[in-house]
Amino acid sequence: MELKAQKKELTAILGKVIGVLNPKPTLPKLSYVLMDAAREMLTVTGTDLEISIRIVRPLNSTKEGKVFVPGRKLLDILREFPEAEIKLETEKETLLRLSQGRINLSLVGLKAEEFPQLAKIKNPSQFKVGSEMLKRALASTKPIVVVDENRPHLSGVLLTTEDGWLTAVATDTRRLARFKTKTNLASNIKFILPTKAAEIIRSVWEEETELDVNLGTNQAIFSGRDITLTTQIIDGNFPNYASIIPAEADLRPATVPVEGFLAALRRLRQLVSAGKNMVRLDVQPKIMRLSGEAAGVGEGSEDLEIDYQGEPITAYFNPDYLMDGLRPLEKETDFFLGLNPNVEKPSLLRPTKSGDYLYLIMPMRPV
Repeated sequence: MELKAQKKELTAILGKVIGVLNPKPTLPKLSYVLMDAAREMLTVTGTDLEISIRIVRPLNSTKEGKVFVPGRKLLDILREFPEAEIKLETEKETLLRLSQGRINLSLVGLKAEEFPQLAKIKNPSQFKVGSEMLKRALASTKPIVVVDENRPHLSGVLLTTEDGWLTAVATDTRRLARFKTKTNLASNIKFILPTKAAEIIRSVWEEETELDVNLGTNQAIFSGRDITLTTQIIDGNFPNYASIIPAEADLRPATVPVEGFLAALRRLRQLVSAGKNMVRLDVQPKIMRLSGEAAGVGEGSEDLEIDYQGEPITAYFNPDYLMDGLRPLEKETDFFLGLNPNVEKPSLLRPTKSGDYLYLIMPMRPV
């Protein structure tokens, strides 16, 4: 292999591929990347056996070949080169030489044949989706996803398409986030996308791209432009979340300013995080009082003007969970808050003018 490329382009490619690799792999070769120069194209591939990524870019290669080298080490070395063209060439199948002017470095790798074989999907279900739409859906559910080995079906994002709607849902049983948007999708699919795969999708496609998605029994492949991401999908039954979404007619509706509410939560959290990490909301017509305390630390309260016409109601929540639910709404002026008078059931928040996003949160019990 022999090729020349700008430092910026090489580090950009490797930076995306490295995101898939496990910092502490079970096998040393899982920290390596495969570089393949052929037909004026450079293909860089990395895998942790559960997720793999392949990036193909047109580059000026004068000699075809492959090399399997430590990915993070190669990226660290390239970052120390000046911003200019770098020459890469292989020697004896396992040695990669890098040169630029008076700089000459080499990196020992493995034979390309040692790269793990990637499984292929047979008879996949296929559909297309815009990358920005998918990224927005995944970003809306991101704060909720937790890694739980005892409940793997909750360690990811449920993605479904039905009747032209794309829906993303995540829950940890104490709160739930759902993003729903209309699409042109004709097929109905349902699978649980692992958290790591969701994070990679959100980072590797920087511009709007139509993604081809191929879904198999235990894998999904996302392809767009010069990037292909293959991931295992989570086996398990996601909870029947639709049954726990309360009817808004059963809630006490309020319109609350986003910025003021978040600012008050952040201030109170400085006190309550040292204790039970709980804030109290006292809601009455036109006014919401947020308050909290922690023994030996202090207490505080703050009044917020809101639009509310119902009977007075009090509820207790984890402030971190409230702030997580409002992250997708930070650019909004206000939001809809539906407080549930039944303390055994969740309250709801969503945008005031749109139903594409909703967030359920279970109340806390004061002691």
